[in-house]
Amino acid sequence: MCYSVSYLTHKNEVYARRLGVTADSQPTFFNQLNQTKDFLGIGWFKYGFDHPGLPVLIHYNSPFSIIPAFWGLIPKWARTIEQQKKIINNTLNARIETLSEKPSFRNSINNRCIVVLDGFFEYQQVNKIKQPHFIRYSDHRPMFVAGIFENSPETLPYALSVSILTRPANSFMQKIHNTEEPRMPVIMELEDVDVWLHENFKTAVNHLLAIQVNDLYSVQVRKLIGKEGVGNSPEAQMPL
Repeated sequence: MCYSVSYLTHKNEVYARRLGVTADSQPTFFNQLNQTKDFLGIGWFKYGFDHPGLPVLIHYNSPFSIIPAFWGLIPKWARTIEQQKKIINNTLNARIETLSEKPSFRNSINNRCIVVLDGFFEYQQVNKIKQPHFIRYSDHRPMFVAGIFENSPETLPYALSVSILTRPANSFMQKIHNTEEPRMPVIMELEDVDVWLHENFKTAVNHLLAIQVNDLYSVQVRKLIGKEGVGNSPEAQMPL
C-alpha cells in the first residue's frame, strides 16, 4: 500500500518544468506553489496515519493549481465528527479496481485529482524485520499519482480530502512490498494526466491500469517512526 510519502523537496522550477508550465504562467504558479509549501511544509517523510496534507493538482491546464488536501477521504455521508474520525484511517488509500463498488469511494469517482509526490516509502519483510525503502524515479523527477477527492467539512483547514489510489504491484515493487498481495500507487506520466482528470471513469481506469512503470529505483533507509525514527528530515531519504 502507500501510507508514507515525500513531497515538495524540489525547487519550484522542477515542478514547473515537469508540468510544462509556460514562462508567462510561472510567476503565478510559483506564488501559488509557495503558499502550498508554507501550508504543508517540506515532506521528506510524511506518515499517512498522522493525516498530513498532500499537494494535489485538480486542473491540468493553465492556471495550474497545486493545493493542500487532507489525507484521508471523508465521504459526504460522514456528517458527524465521530463518523469522520472513524473512517479516515481506512481511506488513506483506495483500490482503483474496486473504486466504484465501495461505499466510501463510489460517490467520488468523478472527483479526480493528481497527487504530486517526489516518492513514497514501502516496507520489505526481511526475516522478521520490516526494512523501509524509499522509492522514486531514477532521475528524481516529480511523480504523478492518481487520487480522488471530496470537499472537506468545515472542521478541517483544507478545501479537500483525498485518497491515493493503488493497483497491483509490478515486478519491481513485488520484491519490496513482498506480502501475499503486493500493491503500489497508481503512477502516471504527464501524457496520462489529462486522461485521468477528464475521460469517462471506465476509460480512465483501463488506461491507468495499462501503464507500465519501469524506471523506479529504491534505497533502503533508516527507521522512520518511533523513538529511533528519523521522522520528517532529509535523513529519511538517505541510503543506509
